Amino acid sequence: MNYKSFHLLLISTIIMILSVDLNAQSSGKCGYIRDSDLKNMCLAQAEQSSSYCGRIRNEDQKNLCRARVEKSSSYCGRIRDNDLKNKCRTEVR
Repeated sequence: MNYKSFHLLLISTIIMILSVDLNAQSSGKCGYIRDSDLKNMCLAQAEQSSSYCGRIRNEDQKNLCRARVEKSSSYCGRIRDNDLKNKCRTEVR
């Protein structure tokens, strides 16, 4: 696993942990995230709104976000990083 794959996997794991609380927005958890892509991923999952996914700059993370929020594995096929693509396919069925 290269550095980029590891970084994307780490980001994905952090978002999963933050998204456990569906009230993340109201409890302020997303507000503490400084990285805009991570913050938008958190908000998208907290509010179940893919509009936040469109604000994510990283295309692989954007597709992962949409797959999770819309519960559609079709977005997983658009992910270029193989490790992240496999993680997406495992999470979204």
